[in-house]
Amino acid sequence: MKRVLTLILVFLLLFALTLALPPRHARLHKFKHKRQLEEELLVGAEDSVELFDHPRIHDTSEKIHEAAEQKNITVQHLEEIKRKKLRKLQILMLDRKKFEQENVSERRRLKVERGGEGG
Repeated sequence: MKRVLTLILVFLLLFALTLALPPRHARLHKFKHKRQLEEELLVGAEDSVELFDHPRIHDTSEKIHEAAEQKNITVQHLEEIKRKKLRKLQILMLDRKKFEQENVSERRRLKVERGGEGG
């Protein structure tokens, strides 16, 4: 008799647990997985649309190289421009130095003339 009661009790507990847990069907899991995959694909599609809105880095670098070739921008050309600018700067510095020396000489001459008149 005790065994029968124990079996009935175990059966009732299992039945109660079965009713308490929600059913987990494979179909529901597949549906959830499919919906999640669709959302990820939509996000990926939006990202790829954004990529096509802006020029690719490769395209931009090609344009830079083409412009450099058209304008003959090479290392030698840039060094030549640098040398020319440095030479112009040196000439300007020499002219300035010469002007300052002439200015100093003129001031000395004026000082001597004034000193000669005053003395």
